[in-house]
Amino acid sequence: MGRSLYDELAPEQAASARRRLAGKRAHDDGLAFEHRLDDLHKLYQGAGRATVVKVPAPYRVLKMLPMGRFMGVFEDRGPPDYMGVVDGHAVAFDAKHSSDTPWAFAKLAEHQARYLDASQLQGAFAFLALSVAGRVWVMPWSALGPRWWAWFAQPGRAERGTASLSIADLDAIGHRCQGCDWLPVVAKLLGVP
Repeated sequence: MGRSLYDELAPEQAASARRRLAGKRAHDDGLAFEHRLDDLHKLYQGAGRATVVKVPAPYRVLKMLPMGRFMGVFEDRGPPDYMGVVDGHAVAFDAKHSSDTPWAFAKLAEHQARYLDASQLQGAFAFLALSVAGRVWVMPWSALGPRWWAWFAQPGRAERGTASLSIADLDAIGHRCQGCDWLPVVAKLLGVP
C-alpha cells in the first residue's frame, strides 16, 4: 500500500492537516445542503406553494470590483438562513448539516438561537432544517429551543447526553423529511391543507 501525504509530515502537522481537510469537507457539505434547499425553494415558488428567501448577513461594501463583484466585510451576525411565507404563515429557519451523530448543540450559535426565539415570539414558525448523517429533519424551535437554552446555560458543565441529540432524540422531537422536502412537514405542523 502506498504512502499518503500525511506520512511525510510530523505527527502534529499531520493532525492539523487532517482537521483542516475535515473542516473543509464539513463546510462544503453544508453548502451543498443549502444549495439543495435553494433549488427546492425555487420549485416551491414556481408551484405557488411557498415563498422562501435566503437572508444574507449584514455587510458593508468596501470596494467595487469589475464584473459586478465587490470587496466587503460583515457588519453583524446574520439572521436565520431563510425566511418566508407558507400559506399565509411566516417561517424562519436555519439550515444545519452534520455528517456526525449525535448532532452537537455547539453547532448552533447563540445569535442564531436568539433570532429563532425572536421570530417565534413574533408569530413565525421557527425551526431548524437539520441534515444529519444523510437524513433531514424539521426541528421545531418550540421543542428544540428549550433543550438548547438549557445546554447553553451550563457551558462546559452539561450532563452526559444533554449536549447533543442522537438519531433517536431527533426522531422524538423532530419530524423526518422525504429527502430535503421540508414543506409537507411544516404545512402539516401548521395545519395547512
